[in-house]
Amino acid sequence: MATLRKRYVDTDVSGGAGDGSSWANAYASLSAAENAEDNTGNLVATDEYMEFDCRGVTLADVAAAVVGWTTDATRYIDIYTEAANGPAGQWSEAKYRIVGSGANLLTITEDYVHVKGIQVQLTFADSGTAYDAVRCTGAAGASNILCESCIAKGVLSGTNTAIASGFDANGGTVTFRNCLAYDFINGSETHRGFKMAAGTLQNCTAHNCNFAFYRSSGTPVATNCGAASCTSGFSATITQTTCSTSSPTFVDEGGDDFHLASGDTTWKDQGTDVSGTYLTDIDGATTTRNDIGMDEYVAAGGLSIPVARPYTQAVNRAAVY
Repeated sequence: MATLRKRYVDTDVSGGAGDGSSWANAYASLSAAENAEDNTGNLVATDEYMEFDCRGVTLADVAAAVVGWTTDATRYIDIYTEAANGPAGQWSEAKYRIVGSGANLLTITEDYVHVKGIQVQLTFADSGTAYDAVRCTGAAGASNILCESCIAKGVLSGTNTAIASGFDANGGTVTFRNCLAYDFINGSETHRGFKMAAGTLQNCTAHNCNFAFYRSSGTPVATNCGAASCTSGFSATITQTTCSTSSPTFVDEGGDDFHLASGDTTWKDQGTDVSGTYLTDIDGATTTRNDIGMDEYVAAGGLSIPVARPYTQAVNRAAVY
């Protein structure tokens, strides 16, 4: 049975060995952790599975990271924030975040990778080259990448024709679940919240994007996804189940809080019940999962179980691999 190799990433770390063996000795960036550990990055050969536990309260992670190892279904990679260190469904400057410009900020080029609770902000001064906040390419064939409860935020400007995307599944089997992409918009250009070549979209929200859910090739499948205040909603060739381009009532749309308000009737209870596949929304677990978008509304005093990360291997991959 594969054994765990766990490394810690803390953008606020001071001193220590810098080998990721504990919070006191954490790597200062995910990129540094990945580069150092990738010297022994054949997890199949070492019979290990890898976890990168990330946090950062004061400083952002400003180094673009590329994840490309040798993996399989039982020797995989998890990149996550623990519940206390990840955003509660809304962008937070006091939680772990990757912030940068002029690059793909988080790129996954290998199979069997799970990313959970990561914030990525892409500043894009259009210079003719397209970039993504999160780009998932995977190896040829079945990529088996799951990106869930993540937030991609755009800060876009410029006048050229290159396109920025929040989440880009550029081939292979990629699932985006309970993710939020917003502010990928700039004039008349076609910046995208989610760009898909095949793959699966589950309970994702796009807000204020030129094109919310864009199909580049293949036949992507979207369930319970919502496009609010976007110029275009869904490519016609995306297979949709209970998706919406009607704007719901959010808790604080102007303040970028895209949780559903108690009085909403547009997305709340309007989706397909996927509780038999997954219960989690972007915040944690709920009693049901039948709202459209990243958030499942829970009334005050109702059951809402905080997200616990990491999960066990079996639960981690039950609905994807």
